[in-house]
Amino acid sequence: MTTSIKKRIRVKGWLMSTIFLCITSFGFSQQNIIPVNTAGTKYTSLSGRIITSRQLQDYNSFDEPNKIHPKYFKDAELFVNSLQLKLPPFSVVVLTLK
Repeated sequence: MTTSIKKRIRVKGWLMSTIFLCITSFGFSQQNIIPVNTAGTKYTSLSGRIITSRQLQDYNSFDEPNKIHPKYFKDAELFVNSLQLKLPPFSVVVLTLK
């Protein structure tokens, strides 16, 4: 099941060639679809990293030092004037727009 975030995120065109965007998903059981408005900007590449886990209580320990670790994020699509993210529950995503 997915939910759609009703509030849109807008990325304004600053005089910077690279923008870093960090988004956190607070959902407990649903994937979140997040639209991001990039109108007025000319981003041509998108990359991202995600930190997530199946359980909110998961943590790294000496027994499992890599239970939670960054991975490449592939559930984002860049369009002409927008991008769309699909965030799983309990996740933090950092995107790089160039």
